[in-house]
Amino acid sequence: MLIAQAEYLAERIPNVKIFVTYFTSQLDGVFHHLKSKYPANITVERMGQFCFKNIRSRNSNEDRDEYFQACLESLKDKKELQEKYDYIFVDEGQDFRPSIGAMVELLAKVKDFKSKNIAVAFDDFQALSNKDKVDTTQTFKGKQRGRVKKLDISYRTPKEIALKAERLIDEKIDSFRSVPKAFNQHKLEEGEKISDYIIQVVNRIKKSDSYNIDFRDIAIIYPHHSYLHTKAEKEVNDIFPLQIYKTKSSKIISKDKNSIKFFSSTYCKGLDFKVVFLIMFDEIPEEGHEAINKKPQEHLYVSLTRTLEYVFVIYRKPTPLLNVILD
Repeated sequence: MLIAQAEYLAERIPNVKIFVTYFTSQLDGVFHHLKSKYPANITVERMGQFCFKNIRSRNSNEDRDEYFQACLESLKDKKELQEKYDYIFVDEGQDFRPSIGAMVELLAKVKDFKSKNIAVAFDDFQALSNKDKVDTTQTFKGKQRGRVKKLDISYRTPKEIALKAERLIDEKIDSFRSVPKAFNQHKLEEGEKISDYIIQVVNRIKKSDSYNIDFRDIAIIYPHHSYLHTKAEKEVNDIFPLQIYKTKSSKIISKDKNSIKFFSSTYCKGLDFKVVFLIMFDEIPEEGHEAINKKPQEHLYVSLTRTLEYVFVIYRKPTPLLNVILD
């Protein structure tokens, strides 16, 4: 929706200046074509990149919240950057700190915030990295013109999967697309490999005339936890072609490359695929210090809702977390 609106404005308003921004690098591939298609009108940049290039560099030891607060204070003195853009579109707004929300206000034209053209897309249930409870409406309070509109139709996730995701998170959607047999589960037998089952399903899909699915339409997602990264990679090393996305500095995930995508629940946000395999959500370690232990429901919610058509949950043993969607 943000992309369509940005293209609409760029093609109809001479000399319009639009800033499309977001927080995490996995969305680089989603928006990259905008800056090449409309170089004079649209700037596409993560807020971290924008701050580093235009406001101040960041010390590697500097706390992220402190850094963005310092950028906000510096931006207040940089008159040449203030009121620079006619329109600002923010995606994944739940990942924005209040200090970044305040910077967005300064970058938008017109001093009266009620006249600013700022649009923020967000889902607070997908805030995986913030330590405290997220309230994106509060982050941008006083900075939006018009109203907050909650979508009550799921245009992406099929009904059967969305209903299961709602059991994990208190999320209510009134209308869904319906896809027969959208949710699938497979309990591995003793000695059975995850990769063998995935290859079997992929081959069946590729051979069927009923599906119009390439390798680029398929993703494999596992829980984001240091204990599981190496283990998950070993589980899928027989699968080809496979594009592995390990860190935010990895190559941009792009559907231009006809390969199955493999990444953790943290790095799949903002992306969607026709077929998603969820693996190893029954292997999340016991309570510990990492974020996944605090928010396992959110990670599974995000992973489930990446699909346009089908989800395959693969597990060796039921767990309280998985039972929410398996029962």
